[in-house]
Amino acid sequence: MTIKLIATDMDGTFLNDHGDYDQERFANDYAALQRRGIQFVIASGHQAAELATTFSAYPEMWLIGGNGAELWQREAGLKAATFSPQATQQVLAALAPYPELQVALCGTQTVHVLAHANPQFVANMRDYYYQLETCADLVDCKFNPNFLTN
Repeated sequence: MTIKLIATDMDGTFLNDHGDYDQERFANDYAALQRRGIQFVIASGHQAAELATTFSAYPEMWLIGGNGAELWQREAGLKAATFSPQATQQVLAALAPYPELQVALCGTQTVHVLAHANPQFVANMRDYYYQLETCADLVDCKFNPNFLTN
């Protein structure tokens, strides 16, 4: 059997307990994989934009972010699968009667949470989304024309 691709998650798999990795070792391992024609792919709940920053030294690497919603590679750019504005409105309307739910509206670079969201929830979201904004109403955030493309 020939190995063509190796994919890894970030937190608890690729990264150590401090959220970092041995960059010198990885550079050597990555070069060896490239020589053998093996693709190395990062797959994570983190946004592809954040992953691209972390792995900026590897422009040919494919990154799968947003729990599979985003695919990024420097030459190819970003491809993101998003809900239509109408579907987003329907989901938010369906969740509205349940104020105990903590909801995050995720774009390719920004995540929006309610201004009155549980502080622990907001802290958890900051672990995965480095650009987090709060708003009074997620429906209003959704209509930001830059939301799906920022």
